[in-house]
Parts: sequence; structure tokens; C-alpha cells
Amino acid sequence: MNKLFLSFLLLFYISFSAAAEIQQQNISSFDIKSNLADRLTVSVLVDGNEEQSGGVNEINGSFDFSINGIDKKLQFKNGEAVVFDKISSSTFLYIRPIESTFSELKLYYVLKVGEKLFAIHVPIFLLLVIPLFFFILGYFVRRLLVIAILLFIVFFIFNKGLSIGNYLHVIYQWLLSFL
Repeated sequence: MNKLFLSFLLLFYISFSAAAEIQQQNISSFDIKSNLADRLTVSVLVDGNEEQSGGVNEINGSFDFSINGIDKKLQFKNGEAVVFDKISSSTFLYIRPIESTFSELKLYYVLKVGEKLFAIHVPIFLLLVIPLFFFILGYFVRRLLVIAILLFIVFFIFNKGLSIGNYLHVIYQWLLSFL
């Protein structure tokens, strides 16, 4: 009876320690790059994490991400996951882990040159600073204000991946990260 109790206790301890280890896997920092196997897709790479005990190469499993407002379950293996949606032209990618806070949202401009993709990180504060700069400059020069508004409208007409609604949503979530 005593051996049965000890084996039950050992099994109970192992199951809780495995569950605790699964909960410790958290993606706090990541980056985007072109996938080596398929040049028209991108990969999400987990960056180094100081508070992670296992290291980057031990991030395995399924994690929920929001990519351009669409929830996707990405399968990580050794700290890397492939986004299987093919990118046909240059576009913006707004990506964040769903389980995390707003401070981990990132915006990338994926530039397609020939058959290669280049991911360029766009700091989110630029989405607020650049239009603000044009409006302040336009205040001093009235004609420039009209040109700035026209450039802003043309930007959204010829842009793929970042609509006005997504643009305002990204700025709203970025401002919430400071609260």
C-alpha cells in the first residue's frame, strides 16, 4: 500500500512539473525573416530571452499569433515557426503573440525583390510621428498641408496589408502599451 501511495505521489509530482514547464514557455521577443525552404513565405524566430531557462532552441509547440488581425496557430520547432501564407507582393505584417501584452506587437514591412523577401522592422512610433510631422510642417506652410493629406490618402490607396482601420488599431494598441 505504501509503494502504491509513493508511486501515485511520484506520478502526481511529474505531471505537475511537466505542466509547469509547459506554462513557462512564453514568447516575449521574436523576429521575422524570409523562410529558407520557401522563399515566398516568412518565418517567425524566437529571440534570446534572459528569463527563459531552457533557451531559444527549446521553444517547441503551438502558439497563437495575430497576423494582420487574423488569429493563426503557429507550430514552433527549435524556436522557429513558418507562416505558410505566401506573400505575392511587398506588404506590411502586423504581428503579435495573442497570449502576451501589447508591448510585444511588431510591425514589419516585407519587401519582395524578385523571388526573395526582406523583412524590415518598422518602429510603431513612426506611424504617429511621421504624419504628425507633416501636419505640423503643413501648419506653417499651408500648401504643404494639402500635399501631406493627399500623400496620406495615396499611401492607403496603393498600400496592401495596412488599411486605415489597421493603421488606427496599431496606433491605439501602441498607446495602450504605455498605460
